[in-house]
Amino acid sequence: MDSSNAADVETLTGNIAQHWSGTPQTIFDAASTPDSLHLPEEETPQANDAAPSTWTMLGSDVSQWNAELASGTSPTAYVPPGQYLSSSGSQVIDVPASVNHLQFYTAMRGSVGYVITLNIEGTSADAPLIIDGCLYESCIFNHLTSRTVVINDTTGNLYNAQVGSGNLFVEDSGLSTTTVPVTFYSTQKVWARQLNLEQKGADKIDCVGCTLWALGYKTEQDTTDLVLTAGAKAELFGFFNYQLSVPTAAESSNFVLTDSSLFASGWTEVNISGYGAPDWVTETRSGGNSSSLKTSTTTTNVSLPMFYSFGATKP
Repeated sequence: MDSSNAADVETLTGNIAQHWSGTPQTIFDAASTPDSLHLPEEETPQANDAAPSTWTMLGSDVSQWNAELASGTSPTAYVPPGQYLSSSGSQVIDVPASVNHLQFYTAMRGSVGYVITLNIEGTSADAPLIIDGCLYESCIFNHLTSRTVVINDTTGNLYNAQVGSGNLFVEDSGLSTTTVPVTFYSTQKVWARQLNLEQKGADKIDCVGCTLWALGYKTEQDTTDLVLTAGAKAELFGFFNYQLSVPTAAESSNFVLTDSSLFASGWTEVNISGYGAPDWVTETRSGGNSSSLKTSTTTTNVSLPMFYSFGATKP
């Protein structure tokens, strides 16, 4: 929705399947009716915990968590609120398929640079693993199985996946504070509500054939937000880019597509004149045809009411 002009506000009633105001824009699909991709939407799985008295409590020494998880009898494990340390600067924790819920209560890392890597075990037949409030900027999520994973209320250090990784749900979370892109693959469907990514010097998301649905996306970094390749499909319902530096030539586009599909609507706030990205989208189609959709200005705030591309398949 374009809210730049109060006079454009419309009143709608009834069952509203889809609506936007402002001018829809596209690079290669002007002959097609402007439309979203109609990607499937799913609600985030919720924890189904037994009584808290039955939960497995993890101790203050992270190096003991593997043993505590392995010997626990409850599918729910938790840490009391507080700070957590260990004798080394990092720990690798194997999360067994028998554990369905890790509740960290937004506990804090004991020191800057302390890293906890969660290796997620299980298959698509296992219940989703729900991770709540993992330690601030400390948790690396190695999602290397077909099991569905849910990440809630977490500022993560990095999320890793591979071909064969299962679906992902994200709520009110960031997936990386590093200089490494978050990469999703063709085996993954991703649903995100309030997604925050703050990588510097790297793409935020590389979507290699994945399906991505996001309601609310925010960043303060000038690097490319989303790179779609290999027939990827993505919908972004409301993005907010807060530009805090001048983008380099490699960071000139918010979105980069190659034979993939995108629906996006959002807003860029330019912190200082000249900090805005010159291109909304750079798109390449089979045969080498490539073009860019320019932003109207790099000196002040600007909105993209609706962009649509059917480069993967038309709806």
